[in-house]
Amino acid sequence: MSQATNWQIPIIGPMTPSTFAGRLRDNFNALLSEHSGSTEPSYKVVGTTWADTSVAGVITRKYWDGSAWRTLMTINTATGVISYAGPQTTDVTVAAPFVDFTLSPGFRSYRLTFSEVQGAVNNAQLALRVSENDGASYRSTSGDYLKQMNYNTTASGIATISASTETMPLITAPIDNSNALNGASGCLTIHPGSASKRFSVNLQSEAIINATNYLTIFNGSVKCLTNAARVNKIRLLMSSGNIATGKFTLESVP
Repeated sequence: MSQATNWQIPIIGPMTPSTFAGRLRDNFNALLSEHSGSTEPSYKVVGTTWADTSVAGVITRKYWDGSAWRTLMTINTATGVISYAGPQTTDVTVAAPFVDFTLSPGFRSYRLTFSEVQGAVNNAQLALRVSENDGASYRSTSGDYLKQMNYNTTASGIATISASTETMPLITAPIDNSNALNGASGCLTIHPGSASKRFSVNLQSEAIINATNYLTIFNGSVKCLTNAARVNKIRLLMSSGNIATGKFTLESVP
């Protein structure tokens, strides 16, 4: 930690040269380290930046705007990976087996949107898996996730789904991959969980099943039943085959 006890240069004496030099040293050290510490600098003003070290192994760079600290970026001190607070976007134009996103620390929740997603295999479903170890492994065992959703189709009306699964389904119906159709689109709010709280997703999405039948999922909720720590990485994938097309954007919510 390097924050000044007294953030100011005295302009009225008396003060001994050694005390004055000590004040200067503390102020310069604080500037050099960007006021690093596990607690915020008490002398903050609009424009102050702070290297927050309250999370072990992570440095979170923040900016004080006069009313709140705004996260600019995070640095994983073990891997050197830098994650910026701005939106992360992946536009799939060439078939890919999955799309990964990092859930940077320092945020309470995240907003994920996806649009015009189609699978390389017809009638595959869009799903999600979670990792607590920066993507070294993802939870994929039967019973890891619980889905509870209400949905409406033009064919069957309102229905309810409740089941435990090995992936977290975002679209519970098969997605038609015809070029004439628009695939699946939707948005969800992600809560990363912790050692004592479950990772969860609140979901609203729409999928074109076929040329005349739309599926709208509303009041959808999915959670991970087995996460033992904060989830720091998510993976989007199809239930079968690759993701053929689609755009995915993740935004951090302070």
